[in-house]
Amino acid sequence: SHGTRAEDSVKTEEPLRTVLERFSEYLDSPGSQDVVFTWHGGEPLLAGKRFFRTVLQLQAHLFAGRSHRISNLIQSNLTLLDEEFAAVLSELTGNRGVGTSFDIDPQIRPLVGSRSYEELWFDAIEILRCRGMRFGLSYVVHRYSLGQEKKLYYYFKNLARGVSLRCNPLYQLGRGAEADARCYHITPQECGEFLIRLTEVWNDDGRTMRLLPVSEWLQHIEVDGSKGPLTCDS
Repeated sequence: SHGTRAEDSVKTEEPLRTVLERFSEYLDSPGSQDVVFTWHGGEPLLAGKRFFRTVLQLQAHLFAGRSHRISNLIQSNLTLLDEEFAAVLSELTGNRGVGTSFDIDPQIRPLVGSRSYEELWFDAIEILRCRGMRFGLSYVVHRYSLGQEKKLYYYFKNLARGVSLRCNPLYQLGRGAEADARCYHITPQECGEFLIRLTEVWNDDGRTMRLLPVSEWLQHIEVDGSKGPLTCDS
């Protein structure tokens, strides 16, 4: 069994090393830009602690002397987070925090097993808080979000000081395209109207929380001399 784990580790490390070597070569090329590695999914924590420790080791070796030109971001549902994993992620992200998704309706994201998604998620958030790690929130806008803008806004704002919130529409792709997801579908018009109502709540609160994508759009439009960065969907 030990041999099998070692073989699996080698199989994982070889493609990972190849990918990172390509980016190392890219940074050596003229006109190259800084690189951000976004660990996304699916659920990236399923790769395990050993995988991310290997990432850190390979990056330290391959980007020696150029570590200031790379950074790591991660988006997770946090259900696998524990103290040991939090320490790994803190080192991976330079303690800039992690992104996570959540829905205040417990029926939206059920888990198989004895513990609920909400219980696991709040335990993980407490670990992040105790370690002083920041986190940003993602929320998927669906049929049952409509009309809940004020409730959603203050629920997320009150989770932690300085938290940011990104609202993404439910795309009719992957599991979102399956028959049992149709009851959650919304139109582009409905999503736009949701964002308008949410922005009105945000304005009434003095824009005290970073609200995405609205904050990005306003920075792009309003700030003198700055177009501001936009994510690809914008």
